[in-house]
Amino acid sequence: MSDRAKLIEALRDLVGEGLRQEDPHPVVVPGTVAEAVDCLRVARDCGFVVLPLGSGSSFPADFALRRQNVLAVSSARLSGMERLSPFAVRLLSGTPVGAVIRAGDSPHRTLGGLVCDVHRGNRASTLGALWRRVRRMELINGHGEITELAGPLCISATDTALASLAVGSRGRLGFVTALEIAGTVPIVVENETAPRSDSLLANAAESAVARLDAQRVADEAGLFQW
Repeated sequence: MSDRAKLIEALRDLVGEGLRQEDPHPVVVPGTVAEAVDCLRVARDCGFVVLPLGSGSSFPADFALRRQNVLAVSSARLSGMERLSPFAVRLLSGTPVGAVIRAGDSPHRTLGGLVCDVHRGNRASTLGALWRRVRRMELINGHGEITELAGPLCISATDTALASLAVGSRGRLGFVTALEIAGTVPIVVENETAPRSDSLLANAAESAVARLDAQRVADEAGLFQW
């Protein structure tokens, strides 16, 4: 049996109908973080790399990637929020932006997609409103393990710098599963102070070398180098 056939068979066993597409590239939509972990580990074991997706769950017939052994993993079903305390909320990465940020310009985009995508124009303000409240970022790393990075509200400068490199990374540092944020939900952009997202994005744009170094640490197996 080929590695691809092994992957497809394993994914069917793990997520059933969550395997949304087999060709030209397999696409899986796990329903829980635990399922996402299992899918990434199976991909690694079968010699596939992982392309994280937000709300997308299929590819057009003419879509092409540089590599054939790519498994796309969508966070579309990882949606919801959990109140951790009166002061903090855990938001799953597939939660729509519009459910968390009022007056945001990306109501159908997922939180994970908002953070990891390349941001331009008004979308940067939406990101800024969210990012300055982030306490922790939870992601699955290249070893198929859940890890946490400190966000802007935590005091570890090193971890915070690594978390900021995930902004605009297109998922190459790991598969983001959740964000822990401070304060109330929804976030109302009009009531926010002047956004600081421009400086964050500028720093991210100037950090190509730092991001490559971070990839070597966070993803030394190359699981997310699609």
